[in-house]
Amino acid sequence: GAAGLRLGWAIIAPGDRRRTAALADAGRRSVVIIMGLVAAFVTAGLIEGFVTGSALPTFGDVDAGIDRARLGAFLGRRLERSGTGCATCRIRNLCSGGCYHESYAKYGDAAAPSYHYCELLRDWIDFGIETYARIVTENPGFFAAHVSPRRTA
Repeated sequence: GAAGLRLGWAIIAPGDRRRTAALADAGRRSVVIIMGLVAAFVTAGLIEGFVTGSALPTFGDVDAGIDRARLGAFLGRRLERSGTGCATCRIRNLCSGGCYHESYAKYGDAAAPSYHYCELLRDWIDFGIETYARIVTENPGFFAAHVSPRRTA
């Protein structure tokens, strides 16, 4: 950010000094900016890590690893779509109702569907299927040439 701009400006417009001298001076001054940012980021990290917290569901930690039972229960609940618009959607098994974090932030429930993605996701799925069909029809050897070699590696 500002430190980089200061360094760049020393190269572009060094004034009455040599570029190397101007760059060295700007570098010394930029260290103050960088050290201030390091302190700010460390403070922000400590606040985020120990004070802020999150009520989002967790499925383990670094020490213990993934708690597969809790993750499985969450995903099972997320995939239960009866009574929602997702129950009859043709791409429900690909989308799972949208973004978990956004659902939690908006509705307080990570399993709540986010309907505003529906048309976008259906359009992308249709585009992908149409593209696949075109490739298979117009260039039948494409997947054998480009995908099969990666599978054997």
